[in-house]
Formats: sequence, C-alpha cells, structure tokens
Amino acid sequence: MSVSGQIRVASLLVAAGLSGLSAPSPAQAAGPVPASSRQPAADYVYRIFAGKSADWGGGSYAYWDPKGTFYAVNSSEQSIGFGRWYATTAGRMCYEAHWVWKQDFGLKESEVKTCTRYRVDGAGDLWSTTGGMSGPWFPFGTDNLTAGDSVTAQFHAMHRDMGLPLSR
Repeated sequence: MSVSGQIRVASLLVAAGLSGLSAPSPAQAAGPVPASSRQPAADYVYRIFAGKSADWGGGSYAYWDPKGTFYAVNSSEQSIGFGRWYATTAGRMCYEAHWVWKQDFGLKESEVKTCTRYRVDGAGDLWSTTGGMSGPWFPFGTDNLTAGDSVTAQFHAMHRDMGLPLSR
C-alpha cells in the first residue's frame, strides 16, 4: 500500500469489541447515508478506537493510544506516522500525523489530517465516510481492530532505523 493509501483512512478500519454494534450485512454496500441514521456521541466513537490496533493491509498497521497518541507503520514500504487522534462531537474520528517514508536515498515527510465521519442507522449498524454527508458511505464492521498495542514497538524500531531524532 502506498503512503497515500495508508493515509486514506479509518473508513476502511473496523472496530472490535464495541457492545451494541452489529456487523453490517453483506447486502449493504457503499452509497448515500442511510435515512434512518444518527450521529454517534464522541465517547461512542472514542471507544471504538481507544487502545486498539488496526491491520490496514499490505504490511500497514495503526494504533490509537487511549491518551490520544496515534502511531502507524508500513514495514513493506518503510514508512511511519506519528501524531494525535481524537473523537469529535460531530461523530468523527480524526488523526493528525507526521508521516515519514524512505524514498530514493533519503526520507520524505508530510503532515496530514484525516477525519472519518460516522453514522449509526436504525438497525444499529455503523457507517463511515471520509467525504461529506453525501458520502459515499460504507458499512463499518468489526473485523480489523484488535484490543492492545501491536504497533508502537515496530514504530520505534523503524523510527530508530530511519535515524530520526528522539523528539518524534
């Protein structure tokens, strides 16, 4: 997955262990926001991600520390991301990260803010989009997030291997 691919977001991530969250049916597909949906509370969105690691695929992983720190790694592309994350009262989860990746014979860097919007439909299914209210909206299931931190040790090892200063 490219750096831009891993930066594109949490709408592809999935929550684990959130009570009251049902898995979307296979018949649900991307489309407009369900008419019966409502904005979830910030603490609901926070609980989806806090203390969880996500497998973004292609060797790319992320971790949302409960204290608001965000870590990401992609071992296959030699890239890392570090910053802060938060849930908003507008039903969004955002992360602001400093991304660093190896390119040619040096390092490239970028600052990126990504926000994913969430809605809960009348059946209790969670939907997400990185676009506006017009979507497209995608079902948000429970498969790719796991409790615990499986990312920061690899982040620190890659950070050290890149020769970056300790402040990052």
